[in-house]
Amino acid sequence: MCRRTWMDPAPADLPFSLIHDRFQNHTFDRIKYCGSNGDPLMATDFLDFATFFSFRSKEQLIHTNGCLRNKKFWQDLAQIPNVKVSWGIDGIDQKTHAKYRVDTFLDRILENAKIFNDAGGYSQWSFIKFRHNQEQI
Repeated sequence: MCRRTWMDPAPADLPFSLIHDRFQNHTFDRIKYCGSNGDPLMATDFLDFATFFSFRSKEQLIHTNGCLRNKKFWQDLAQIPNVKVSWGIDGIDQKTHAKYRVDTFLDRILENAKIFNDAGGYSQWSFIKFRHNQEQI
């Protein structure tokens, strides 16, 4: 379960300047963004992170609930090389999806996925099987 729904206080942003300084001379095969204290797209400078690592990695995989950010963000993200989005959608209707993905809205996620894909992005659907949703697989 996402700790953002019960943590107090919320975690602070990791400054882009720190990442830039520490990793400017390194390369990677794959970078995975997967939040343990919330969705990685909560990071204020996320597009800066993705752009910075697009020239230092062969692939970036972003695990997200997909409910955050606006249309321009998703269009801009789709233009960054080597980015793939994994959408955390755990039900085919709002009621089932929201049992695990607390405070997210399935229609908004699907709209954001369409915006990203229509802008040239590459993505996949990640479905976590639970007792409450296994019949929907």
